[in-house]
Amino acid sequence: MRNLKIGLVVFGMFLVFAGSARAMEGTANLGSVGGEMGSCFVASVYIEGRYRVLMTCRGLRSALDPVKNRYVAWVKKGENLKRLGEIVNGKLQASMSEDFEKIEITVEKDNYLNKPEGEVLLAGKMEGIELEGVEMPKEEIVIEKVVDEGQVSAGQKTSSISAAGRLKAFGKALLTGFGVLLLVVGVLSYSSRLRGRK
Repeated sequence: MRNLKIGLVVFGMFLVFAGSARAMEGTANLGSVGGEMGSCFVASVYIEGRYRVLMTCRGLRSALDPVKNRYVAWVKKGENLKRLGEIVNGKLQASMSEDFEKIEITVEKDNYLNKPEGEVLLAGKMEGIELEGVEMPKEEIVIEKVVDEGQVSAGQKTSSISAAGRLKAFGKALLTGFGVLLLVVGVLSYSSRLRGRK
């Protein structure tokens, strides 16, 4: 029984400490939509299941409008738009669990809105992080259908899967297999001890 408990604890630790990697880490340079406003730089890093976002802006006017005087950042993926936070003194530090592709900044009268009411002043797309001059792009997997006699049809593109994602899946499968093996050994050891006592 003791071996079973130790095996389960070790298996649980492997699952808990298994690292995760996301492909949507990166930076963005937000430029003015109308050409008259300042600019912002954004960095996003995936840590402990959340995206940590840091933003710094230059050239934002402090009193654009007497009523609409708050700059609010929004993140966008497809048509899904979510509030990131208010830019105060040209800075923003935020955290969110969902990935995003684009960042937009609007000027609002209230900073606690669920949807933007003001016009978009700055916008930019997220770009991947370059490490030592080598960008880590997403890889496309092409599935080719094999027809009789060895003929191959044209490839069909599937969803993008990064190398880190494949490595993570392989690691989890390996850890799960190891955990199942430990569980089986523990159960067999426990049952053999019970038979030995009878």
